[in-house]
Amino acid sequence: MPSDQPISEDELHAYVDGDIEPARCLDIALYLARHPDEAARMEVFRAQREAIHALFDGCLHQPVPRRLRRIVRRHAGRRARRRGTGMLVGIALATVVVVTGRAVVQHAGLDRDSVAAPAAQHAPAAGELPVMRPLEPLRQRNRNFDI
Repeated sequence: MPSDQPISEDELHAYVDGDIEPARCLDIALYLARHPDEAARMEVFRAQREAIHALFDGCLHQPVPRRLRRIVRRHAGRRARRRGTGMLVGIALATVVVVTGRAVVQHAGLDRDSVAAPAAQHAPAAGELPVMRPLEPLRQRNRNFDI
């Protein structure tokens, strides 16, 4: 019994290549039998596939030329250097941020205990809600004259 699922372009190409599931193969064969224009199009793809195999199957087992291997190695080396350089820059940037932040905290005379203690003293009691003060109204700017 054929399924009601639509046949996708990918499935048609997989059918031509012989890479389709056996359960779906019957559905596609029936679809192509009902649509001769699609069957003709797939036959062109099958002929093209066979021509490509006829041309290049002999080259499949030949070794890769030395010149191409050098190019690939050179490219891989460049990629590795770029990746390593990017990682070093990231580590250096993180180090600068940490060192600068620590210097700012030490210069301001702040440490964890001196910041945490006043905050704990002003914390509201369990039943008490914090008071929110209204903001002062902002001065209206005259857009024609204030720059």
